[in-house]
Amino acid sequence: MLARMIARPAIYRAAILALVLVGCESGGEHPARRPGQASLPHDAHVLTDPSPAIEPRLPAGPFTVIAVGDVMMGKLAQPHIAEHGLDYPFAGVKELFESHDIAIANLEAPITDRQEEDQKWKRYHFKVDTANAEALTRSGIDVVSLANNHAMDYGEKGLLDTVMALDGWNIRHAGAGGDLDTARAPVRMQAGGTEVVILAYCDFEPSRMHALDDRPGVAQLDPVMVVEDVKAAKTPDNVVLVLAHWGVQHTDRATAGQVEVAHEILDAGADVIIGHHPHRPQEIEVRDGKLVAYSLGNFLFGYFNPKYRNNIALVLEFREARLVGARLLPIDGKNARIHFSPRLLTGRWATSTLGHVARISSRFGTSMRIHGDEATIDLAGLK
Repeated sequence: MLARMIARPAIYRAAILALVLVGCESGGEHPARRPGQASLPHDAHVLTDPSPAIEPRLPAGPFTVIAVGDVMMGKLAQPHIAEHGLDYPFAGVKELFESHDIAIANLEAPITDRQEEDQKWKRYHFKVDTANAEALTRSGIDVVSLANNHAMDYGEKGLLDTVMALDGWNIRHAGAGGDLDTARAPVRMQAGGTEVVILAYCDFEPSRMHALDDRPGVAQLDPVMVVEDVKAAKTPDNVVLVLAHWGVQHTDRATAGQVEVAHEILDAGADVIIGHHPHRPQEIEVRDGKLVAYSLGNFLFGYFNPKYRNNIALVLEFREARLVGARLLPIDGKNARIHFSPRLLTGRWATSTLGHVARISSRFGTSMRIHGDEATIDLAGLK
């Protein structure tokens, strides 16, 4: 986050000088907020200026991205938020998120106050009330994926409620929307003077969840469509991240089909693929200058489920448009211990979690060095 701020004073000085030269007396004032417009806690990250004026291009420099898995603040998590306040769920990780230029998560529950479930054929229906979901504004998370199998639990209206809430809080989102074009549309951000493009897709049926030209829904993980989107987004000097909701729940390994699709997406130009859905971490693959994290596991999930394990956060380090480093941070996923307020693991629990990910990743030949309470992924073979 701090990296985006460094070069701003010079731009501000140039802008103020220009205002003085034309006799403007209002320099330094902020644009008036539109009536009813929510405050924007992340406005430093967002490209919203519609002005056609050409601004000086900032020199590209290093930047970092942090990504975590599933955020589902409904079910048993909601009473804790209501009791302890909006700062509670992310208190242990907000500083971590804000220390990076872009923080990404998968938002796996509609934000809505509606009571009627839409997908009645499903066993589990998730949602989080708007009042409690506002905790996201205190999280440090900048972008969320909506491309998952619970985004439509409260129907089209529930999805559109979610989009409206996130827009009001200025939290960027990808992977779902009012029609197919919107669901496929990338989030575009600037970090370190480099454009970062984020796309998101869901690999689950039924087809009634999928956005169409005239129907709200999620972006389907159709390899042909994803490859098309990646090729359209990728340029020599930007970074393309693909968020994929896929895989088999409560398993440690990606399927052969996932690996095949991942390679197609990388070959199309994606720099990194970040996966979730299995509720536990899966392998890390390094391939031809690219990286795939098949699943980061949960992050904040509103159940006491003995099947849930500790999870991982992925930190990506870029210099201009080139991946130069990747680290894993272990996240406590035992809700009986953390009560729906995730935090970093330390000591033997950290070593155990990272060691497990290192072992299962070895089938791809991925090497990691565990040091302290984190693991560095060996990128020596990257081109």
